[in-house]
Amino acid sequence: MAAQIGVGLETLDVSSTNSPLYWLTLAPRVTMKRRQLQARIASYDVAVTSMFPMNWVIEDLPIPKIQICYEPFAFFYDSRFKSSLRIHERLFFAMAALVYARFDRRSTRAIDRTITVNETNVPKIKAAYGVDARVVYAGVDTSRFSKNRSHEVLAIRSRQSTEPLLFHSTDLSGTKGTMPFLSIFRRLLATFPKARLLITVYVQNAARLRELRQRIAKLALDESVEILGCLPREELPFYYNAVDFVCQPSLDQPASWPLRESLMCGTPIVGGMQSEEVVEGVNGCRIDVTDVDGSVARLEELFRTRVSLEPLVSGNAIKELYSRERSAAAFQAILTEAETASVR
Repeated sequence: MAAQIGVGLETLDVSSTNSPLYWLTLAPRVTMKRRQLQARIASYDVAVTSMFPMNWVIEDLPIPKIQICYEPFAFFYDSRFKSSLRIHERLFFAMAALVYARFDRRSTRAIDRTITVNETNVPKIKAAYGVDARVVYAGVDTSRFSKNRSHEVLAIRSRQSTEPLLFHSTDLSGTKGTMPFLSIFRRLLATFPKARLLITVYVQNAARLRELRQRIAKLALDESVEILGCLPREELPFYYNAVDFVCQPSLDQPASWPLRESLMCGTPIVGGMQSEEVVEGVNGCRIDVTDVDGSVARLEELFRTRVSLEPLVSGNAIKELYSRERSAAAFQAILTEAETASVR
C-alpha cells in the first residue's frame, strides 16, 4: 500500500513497547534512531510523530515538529487502563513511568503542534502535558462501509440461527471491556437465550487469547460465543451488515472505528460511557461494563426496541463529517501552517 501511494517506509526498529527488552534498552534505542534521522534531516520539511517514545526521538530535530497524540500515553497516565494489566505488568510500567514519563512530558511540550482525534482528549492532553491540542478527526473509509445485503452478508447470517447476533472486536486489553462484557452477555442469555456473540481478535497474544477462551468456558458460553480470529479488513463490512449490534463497550475510549464503520452499514451500536458515536435511543446505547446490573437492564431494553432505531442517520453523518478527505484537508492545513511559521 505504501508503495502504491508513493510513501517510502523504513524500519528503524524491530521491537516495540510490548517487549520488556525494548523498555530496558529504550535510551540507546532512541539515540540510535536519532542518529539515523539526523543523517537525512536535510531532506525533510516537517517531522510528524505519534506517541511516546517517538516524540522523544524527534524532540531536537531542527525542523517543524507535529505530534499526533491519540491520548496521553496510557501506560503512564491512564489509571483505568493500568488496572487491567497483570500485577507484574503494573509494577513494571510503574517503574518505567518513574524513569521515562518526564521525557514524554518534556518532548510533547517541545513539539510545535499537537493534534488529537477527538474533543474528549483535549482536556486530558492539557492535564498530562500542559499543551493545547487541536482536533483532526481520524478519517474513515467511506467507500468500503455501506448498507448492503450481498451474498457474503446473507451467508454469514444463514450460519447463525440466533437473535440477536452481536459482534465485538478486541485487542484483548482491558480498555476494550471484553472480559466484563462476557459476564454481561451471560446474564442476557436468561432473557434472550438465542443470543450469540461473535468476537474478532486483531492482535497476536497467545496468553491473553488463552485467558479469553478459559473465561468463555468458565461462564459456560461455548455454545453462545464464537471467536472468529483476526478477520481480514475486507470481510468486516460483511459482518457489520450481518449482525444486529456491534458492541464496543470500551473504557475511557471516546472514538471507535468499529462503531463508526458499523453505523455506516446501518447497524446499531453499543458503546462505552465515553463513546462519542452513540446517540442514545437513536443509534444504540452506552453501557458501563463495570456495572453489570445496569448494563444488563439497558441492553435488554435496547434489544426489545431495536426496530425503532435509525443507525443509518448517524452513519450518513459520519460519512460527511469523518471522511478521509475531510480529515486529510484539516491535517494538511496544520502541516502548511507549521511549515510557514518555521520560515518566518
